[in-house]
Amino acid sequence: MSYARRIGLIEKRSSFRDPAETQLFWKSAAKNTRHLAVSVQIFGLVAWLMSRALANPHVTFNEPATVVAIAGMLTAIGMTYASRGSMMDTIGRFACAVFTALAFHANVAGTQTPAFWVLPMSIAINVSMAPVFSGYRNYLASAFAVWFVISYGEASLPIHAQDANWIVLFVLSGVALGLLLNLLFIQERKKTFLVQQELARLAFRDALTEIHNRRSFMLSIDECRDPSDFWTCRDGEHRHFENRGRNQCAGNIQAC
Repeated sequence: MSYARRIGLIEKRSSFRDPAETQLFWKSAAKNTRHLAVSVQIFGLVAWLMSRALANPHVTFNEPATVVAIAGMLTAIGMTYASRGSMMDTIGRFACAVFTALAFHANVAGTQTPAFWVLPMSIAINVSMAPVFSGYRNYLASAFAVWFVISYGEASLPIHAQDANWIVLFVLSGVALGLLLNLLFIQERKKTFLVQQELARLAFRDALTEIHNRRSFMLSIDECRDPSDFWTCRDGEHRHFENRGRNQCAGNIQAC
């Protein structure tokens, strides 16, 4: 059997076995993309700072909105970096996208063509945050929030323009492109996750009988030597037991 065919057999699974594995995937996706999300958020902050540095020095910007935007972006970046739960992680990523849009919306006072400023920046923010969100629902909610914030008070002119149909097409195309990229990133993460799960199963279980093999047994021995009172089993279940010594712990290996 060729190497490519063997790899294909490992990658043949395309769906989750149970809801627990599905939940584990979303947690893993949020954890593995945390540094990517923080990097994209910092890039957005730096891009906005550069836009202010290169702005017309004679323009007066909205200082309260600027302060709120900076504080919101920094807080959201900190939440994303320090998050250990899916809820806090999602809130941090969503908030950073919204406050970044608010920061760029505050730059409208520095341009004579707000419509030209609003449309490209909205598209850029929506596309750049496509790999950040691990779920398409979260991405769509953030995309519409970004469009609402950055175009607030500036949407009347493009809507009543003679080429309004093109502008609507441009907006919808940007959202569709971001959604497509988000779904593709999710699919690739899912594929990688399922391959990792399959490799872990092949590494610790016999392919014919599904019984734990010697490698799994030795791992259980190492876990029993851990002096803590919590035993993390390979299947992801956390079972609490009292630390009564190595002899009794070795007798409980079959329970894992």
